[in-house]
Amino acid sequence: MQKLDGYTTDIFTDEALSFMNRHTAKPWFLYLAYNAVHTPLEIAEKLKERVPASVTDPDRRGYLSLLIGLDDAIGRLMAEVKAKHPDTLVFFFSDNGGSGKRPFFATNTGRNTPLRGDKGQTYEGGIRVPFFVSWPGKLPSGKTFDHPVTALDVLPTSCAVAGVKSPEGVEGVNLVPHLNGEKSEPPHDMLAWRFGPQQAIRKGNHKLVIARDFEAKKNSDWQLFDLSTDLGEQNDLAASKPEVVAELKAAWEAWDSKNVAPLWPGTPNEDPKPAK
Repeated sequence: MQKLDGYTTDIFTDEALSFMNRHTAKPWFLYLAYNAVHTPLEIAEKLKERVPASVTDPDRRGYLSLLIGLDDAIGRLMAEVKAKHPDTLVFFFSDNGGSGKRPFFATNTGRNTPLRGDKGQTYEGGIRVPFFVSWPGKLPSGKTFDHPVTALDVLPTSCAVAGVKSPEGVEGVNLVPHLNGEKSEPPHDMLAWRFGPQQAIRKGNHKLVIARDFEAKKNSDWQLFDLSTDLGEQNDLAASKPEVVAELKAAWEAWDSKNVAPLWPGTPNEDPKPAK
């Protein structure tokens, strides 16, 4: 095993650039999962002068250093793509919302305002993340796409671009016709989540959710929110719209019935029982 010294973000970027340049003669797929802005919240020597002096919280300064380093790395990658691989479809997104100051996770001081909740919860603060797509000459630039999409869409989109059939049973859809204007309807009729005992489903602007209350160490009851007017999920409509609760609950259960049981035991924030 080779030991590598250096800033992880830079090491990952160096290897990604090397991979791209080793495969200039044929199509390639690169999955690059940075550790930043995850913990540990260390400040690289070369970046510390760029962290604003007005930020005094050591953890927050570490987070901002990681973010600056990540931004630099993405800039290096995109410059290389533009110069040598201009016909490249690029996706950039996070795996979850910021973890704030929760004691239950490796916290990174991330802030999800105005969203409610953090990493590990099915409120919007835990599951709504930045999602960028770039494909020069094929997709319009500077456009905001307002319909919900999911990381599960990356596989069928990539398969369609590569001209191969997407595997059977994949929930995602090819986003290209939605992003380039060929299709005007939303890519998904609904999106659903299951994180152990936590549940959520969104259909249109309505979202039904059971989320973990970390402090109370228990789960909420079903809560219903209208995200078009209540992005921060503060006004529970479950009592006033029982028919919507029933509809979305049934839809979630139908979706969940097709899922496999988790193959590992977990914490109460995951799934407390292993599959048999």
